[in-house]
Amino acid sequence: MSINNTLKRYGSASMALHWLTVVLGIVAYLSMEYRGLWPKGSVERDLMKQAHFLAGFSLLALTLLRMGWRFSQPNPVIEPRLQPSMQVLAKLGHLALYAMLLGLPLLGWLALSGWGKPIEPFGVAIPALIEPDKALAKTVIGWHEDIAKLGYWLIGAHALIALWHHAIRKDNTLKRMLPQRS
Repeated sequence: MSINNTLKRYGSASMALHWLTVVLGIVAYLSMEYRGLWPKGSVERDLMKQAHFLAGFSLLALTLLRMGWRFSQPNPVIEPRLQPSMQVLAKLGHLALYAMLLGLPLLGWLALSGWGKPIEPFGVAIPALIEPDKALAKTVIGWHEDIAKLGYWLIGAHALIALWHHAIRKDNTLKRMLPQRS
């Protein structure tokens, strides 16, 4: 399998970037959903928060890399072709997903900055985006949480639509993002 995309299917790099995004997204969501199993201040709860933080920063870096790769590669054609209205909806859906993948980590970074917390993903210090401002941090984390809740719907719709393409429409949408069988 080629590392590059072709007009027929995604290459191994695009597939790896996509599925790594899925894994990191699962880690980000699960670590926040399950942190409540442990009391505040516990080592386990702090580990969940750290996993969320690292998954979020990794998603930000990965999404930037993914966007650069996406714009440098051909986009495989869906066969049979989509109607123009469906093509527009597909582009809007992907735009919403990319906005979320960029926006959530940036809002998290902004909130950490506002709380005046050190920001050191993987031990590398990165600058705060704003001066400490706890009121703003609280507002920003509210936006972060609201968009994350919307993310459940966006991600779920993305997965269901891929399955719809495969099972109902019987096109190559899903097959383009899966490794070929030998």
